[in-house]
Amino acid sequence: MRKMLFSVLPFLLFSSVPASASPKPEYMKLKIGDAVEVDGEWDKKAGVFVADDIEKLPDPRRPKLRGAIVKILTPEKSFVLFGVKIKVDDKTEFMDNGGQAVRFENFKAKMRVEVTSRVDEFGNWIARKIETGKLKPSDKIKGTVTRLAFDGTPPDTFEISGLKILVVEGTDLFGPWGTETPALTPGSQQSAAAVSPIMELRLTKTSTRRD
Repeated sequence: MRKMLFSVLPFLLFSSVPASASPKPEYMKLKIGDAVEVDGEWDKKAGVFVADDIEKLPDPRRPKLRGAIVKILTPEKSFVLFGVKIKVDDKTEFMDNGGQAVRFENFKAKMRVEVTSRVDEFGNWIARKIETGKLKPSDKIKGTVTRLAFDGTPPDTFEISGLKILVVEGTDLFGPWGTETPALTPGSQQSAAAVSPIMELRLTKTSTRRD
């Protein structure tokens, strides 16, 4: 009887230990105010930029996007890239690494551009510098995180000045995460409370590191 008791006791002790909680996804290290570089692609149907990988950058910065123009809004002198309407004004600087003169009138849908913007107090994007010509084929976003919508269960989303970015189980993180984050500069978009993401966006991505 005593022998049977000792043989059962370890099993009872083991079974009484609660299962450890699942570790949080790596992307939960993201914080409002983090500067990031995001490689991925725009999902037009879902209306989000799907992140393949995210790298932390050292300092907060203005948004910089590289991708193909979706739509030209000629009357208001704007164009749409990754779902964001970007205004061109008299201070916008145009650059072409092929040496050709470039103007807004030369823009067409599907034309690849790299645009650095400022975001005003109303959330409007205004192009400061636009590069065309021989750009890398990968799509990329750089900027400062202004909003989080995480609950720890992929897919989750975060935003850069209203541009929604989707992170999934395959999204990789690079860089010194977990360090102190500088506060957002005055005039930048106010952060919003985290809310549950649109959980019906069950997207799967294969993580690849690109230039």
